[in-house]
Amino acid sequence: MIAENVIARYPPYVSSADRLSALQAILRKKAIPAMLVTDPLNIRYLTGFVATEALLLVQTRRSTLIVDGRYAEAAAALRSNDVRVADRANLVALLAKIPRCAFEEDHVTVARLQRWKALFKNTKFIRLSGLVEGLRRKKDSSEITCMRRARSLTNTVLARVPSYLVPGVTEKHVANRILTAMLELGADGLAFEAIVAFGKNSSLPHHRAGRAVLRRRDIVQIDIGAKWRGYCADRSEVFFVGEPTDRQRSAYEAVHSALRASMRAAKAGIACADLDARARKHLSAFPPFPHALGHGVGLDVHEGIVLAARSKDFLLDKEVIAIEPGVYFEGEFGIRLEDTVVVNDS
Repeated sequence: MIAENVIARYPPYVSSADRLSALQAILRKKAIPAMLVTDPLNIRYLTGFVATEALLLVQTRRSTLIVDGRYAEAAAALRSNDVRVADRANLVALLAKIPRCAFEEDHVTVARLQRWKALFKNTKFIRLSGLVEGLRRKKDSSEITCMRRARSLTNTVLARVPSYLVPGVTEKHVANRILTAMLELGADGLAFEAIVAFGKNSSLPHHRAGRAVLRRRDIVQIDIGAKWRGYCADRSEVFFVGEPTDRQRSAYEAVHSALRASMRAAKAGIACADLDARARKHLSAFPPFPHALGHGVGLDVHEGIVLAARSKDFLLDKEVIAIEPGVYFEGEFGIRLEDTVVVNDS
């Protein structure tokens, strides 16, 4: 019953054509006449328009994409019946008619808010957090197709990694080869900077690839993800140069078991904190891993929920999450295995 009540806080599953109307329905329910969306990924999600800077004014019955001259031609080609296009110079006139306007407090700096208040003296700005991100949690079929393609590209590159692990190669060289392979396969690029860690560097969960040279019997931690049509993958794998030690083999098998068990348990309605606790119990014979069990994935490699003890959220049907249990021995080695899963309700 608790899970059902929490899930009810989130909007129902929506197709890409209904994203704006779903947000407008939320605004009507909250009695807020308008909202300024400024996060580029949220604008892309709602309209399909890709830009590093734009504004989307969402009103309860209409929406206006506001751009400057750099994006005027691209915005004009949007051809959406649901979204009008306006020049940034018209923003003052547009907001002059709106007494109350919400904004994304997680994406607006204090300085920008102060400028808005100075420019739009008759508009009261309302802080809101996570409205569009809440919509983004559930993926439609087109999003899932893109994410499966991103995962497939990632797996293809991971299969090539052993051929990169030759004596004397550096972490940075392997990272560069991974990026090149992604681009050659047709990916947009990497969803995040590739993590390549040799030997003792693998005990650092977010190690940055550097000048470390591969040595005999090193353990190699790889954490990478392709981006395909804007959507991200996130995978981690471990490779052994030569025979692993008994300790390394034991840790790998335990982490692999924890990953598979967590993926099987990731059903709609389960508490994120419960999933995290189950994985930690599975690895109780090892030092506790110093990060969350996982996170949501989509247009951003970290979005939506966090699978952590502090989380109050529950998994939703058609949510895509990355699960990444790990074992780390400081100054010695670490093992983290990660894969993504589409959450289902059964």
